[in-house]
Amino acid sequence: MRPQSMTWYTLILSLALAACDNTEDSTDTESDADTDSDSDSDTDPQVVWEAERAETSASFTGLYASGQGLYVVSTGGLLWTFKQASGWEDPVDLEIQDEDMNDVWGIGAGAGLEMMAVGDAGWTMHWYDGGPVTRDLGTANFEGIDGPSASLLYAVGWGGIYKWDGFTWAYEPVPPGSQVNDVWATVDDAYAVGEGGLILHRINGEKGWEAMTSPTNLALFAIGGATVLDLWAVGQDGVLLNFDGAVWTEQTRFTGQSLWDVWGIQNNAVFTVGSGGVAYKWDSEIWTPLPTGVDNVLYAVHGASGTDVWAVGNRGMAIHYTED
Repeated sequence: MRPQSMTWYTLILSLALAACDNTEDSTDTESDADTDSDSDSDTDPQVVWEAERAETSASFTGLYASGQGLYVVSTGGLLWTFKQASGWEDPVDLEIQDEDMNDVWGIGAGAGLEMMAVGDAGWTMHWYDGGPVTRDLGTANFEGIDGPSASLLYAVGWGGIYKWDGFTWAYEPVPPGSQVNDVWATVDDAYAVGEGGLILHRINGEKGWEAMTSPTNLALFAIGGATVLDLWAVGQDGVLLNFDGAVWTEQTRFTGQSLWDVWGIQNNAVFTVGSGGVAYKWDSEIWTPLPTGVDNVLYAVHGASGTDVWAVGNRGMAIHYTED
């Protein structure tokens, strides 16, 4: 998300736009938590998500859905857990000086659960053996994290990119001026996106991060998909890009709302969410709206499968999508 911490840049921009008119800020930030509100999903027969909101004013910024539980990081440096049988548990204070956590990666469940989260001021959290270990890397805010295994992860932010090898974090140079918001990675390739339409590519074992040709100059907040031959990048004002393994192309926008995250487990099950509670599913042919019944900003989406998907957002919002 993913994307999604309030920076001095977005704060100044939102204040400037607010002074000009009362229209929605096209560079949505988590400050939207103060203005958005829930709608009653019971009155909308088209709603296909079930709301499981937690009683908190914190913004949920990243999640991992294991199939046995839902694990969420939030503003204020908290880690939340939701279980279908018992609901929300009391959050774990990660003791990172109340800095916001912005994204989380996970694998496994139960006793085998392992997670890595990243956040503001260079904080990271490694969850294993049933508890968290936090460290401050002394860099700028981290915005996103991804990788194929617990021994190969990339954390990205406006301070650059760091690689985790299972034991330590190491800084990786990026082109000057790169302001990175999110990353998607396999064993062989890694792609990152950011401000001004930035797209970076890294071929593991061969060379460092290099800029790719981008068809947009709008901010890209997230990247995701099932394979390197069908990747999606989403961002400001509903901008939508697709990568076929060779070229990035801009797709027809289906919303003017900013899209904050995109996740897919197979080519016919890709989900994106964003401001105003919007959610859509790609079925390998078209993007179809999935009415949520809420108008919260949705910052992150992840699933245990293509038919068991969660999205989270501001003011403790969590919604669950399932298919029979």
